[in-house]
Amino acid sequence: MSRNRKGFTLIELLVVIAIIAVLIGMLLPAIQKVRAAAARSSSTNNLHQIGVGMHGYHDAYNVMAGGSYDQVTPNNQGYGFAPQYAQWCYTILPYMEQSPIYNTNAVPNVTLKTYMCPGRGRSGTNGNGTTMDYAINLTSFTMKTHGGWTVNLATITDQNGTGNTIMVGEKAMDPNNYNNQPGWDDGIWNGQGGCARAGYGWGTPGIYKDAIGVNFGNNWGSPFEAGGLFVMCDGAVRTINYTYSGTPQLSYALNYRNNTPFSLDQ
Repeated sequence: MSRNRKGFTLIELLVVIAIIAVLIGMLLPAIQKVRAAAARSSSTNNLHQIGVGMHGYHDAYNVMAGGSYDQVTPNNQGYGFAPQYAQWCYTILPYMEQSPIYNTNAVPNVTLKTYMCPGRGRSGTNGNGTTMDYAINLTSFTMKTHGGWTVNLATITDQNGTGNTIMVGEKAMDPNNYNNQPGWDDGIWNGQGGCARAGYGWGTPGIYKDAIGVNFGNNWGSPFEAGGLFVMCDGAVRTINYTYSGTPQLSYALNYRNNTPFSLDQ
């Protein structure tokens, strides 16, 4: 007895392929959202760890680590304030369980995952040493080239409080420069305000989403849709929406001496 086997017709096969394509098209955005959420959570944890390091330095010296205008190395220490020998992000390494790197007293050339935003997926070195996706609030925490350095948590105004004063946040970047940033802006050792944002004379501070072909200058930002990530002076990490870019509220949050009431809540 013979049996007839009926195969798929061409039309049926095309229908199946079309259905699979539609399902893939529906799933891809969901997968991308999950990946973005995971990257954002990891970046949040990075900033939390940076906050721990900053507080560890503060506990040791009763001053905040600062962004520097000038290169400060172990051979150039005669300034009369807390022992900060390079950028703030190098100085706090002992308080983030990275003492071996700090104790080399040299320009490191290793990837520190805590200093890299996973939402960008870029290299942790750039030929000039270890690179950095985060920046200190230079409006408040700049290291003075001459004179003393006395900014600590107790000097933050009651109007701001530590919970409303930005300590460290993420830089805005052009994705084309993720692996091509100049050393002065990227390295964790370098001076000249490299790992700092919103400093003196740089205009109204902004928060921007990463975009190709844009020169963000010394502004804040991130690759995430909701806004920029920041760790405040109380150690809490929060997202500040891009709509606060250029607003008085953002300027107040960057100024530890602010006495004007404000809110960053949506």
